[in-house]
Amino acid sequence: MANRIILDMSNEEYHAHPAISNTGLGKIAKSPAHYRWYKENGSADSEAFQFGSAFHTLLLEPSEFSKRVELWSGAPRNTKAGKDDYAAALASGKLPIKQDDYAAMLDMCKAINAHVSSRVYLSGKGKVEASLFWADEETGVECRCRPDWMRDDGVLVDLKTTKDASPEEYGRSAYNYRYHVQAAFYMMGYKAVTGKDCPAFAFVAVEKDAPHGVTLWIADEAMLEAGRREVRRCLERYAIAQKANRWDCYPDVPLALSLPAWAINNNQGVNAYV
Repeated sequence: MANRIILDMSNEEYHAHPAISNTGLGKIAKSPAHYRWYKENGSADSEAFQFGSAFHTLLLEPSEFSKRVELWSGAPRNTKAGKDDYAAALASGKLPIKQDDYAAMLDMCKAINAHVSSRVYLSGKGKVEASLFWADEETGVECRCRPDWMRDDGVLVDLKTTKDASPEEYGRSAYNYRYHVQAAFYMMGYKAVTGKDCPAFAFVAVEKDAPHGVTLWIADEAMLEAGRREVRRCLERYAIAQKANRWDCYPDVPLALSLPAWAINNNQGVNAYV
């Protein structure tokens, strides 16, 4: 597969491509069986995913918003009428977004534009959702990624909607959601298709709830090194499964069940109720 950048690829074409993505790395990290099920069955787009997709368009490609999104005021989605209304809205080819969600998105855009550091990283010349394809040199695995914003100076920026963007909490979220893997994988793709090192990977995090706090994060070297190790582990696991056409799940042997260290330490004291 030739390493390349495609600027006008639709979401449908991109997600249908067989090359492994960051999402696929997360599935193969759990087990080859989880990856194969995901590829064969897909995953239903959650409301959170749809909200994020619409918000990305509103902030980064506002001229495309009305073409891709329909403001929707149907019955609640947990009712039969709501499910039918929503299915009909999806059939139109647009993403149905509730009016109150749209109002929140407008306020989130204002919050990001008022956050000087984030505004700087999202400004200037660049490409929105360019599709990068490359073959991993060590395993030959076909890979793909789709940065939210690829600046002409090579900096990659990813937009994240979150419940808590605070400095105290966001590091934990970054690890739990494997943002270190995403940053390393995308930077690997950038180097493969351009021949240049990616200078930095930035995350713009904005809270969904008012007052829509915003923070800008730059992945540091320790984070990127952890991400590179995990990317390599996942690509090697995928290459082995693909070559053998074996998509095993968890080990089929008895496993020792241990408590986390903090739980064991917490139970060293005397139980006052005994």
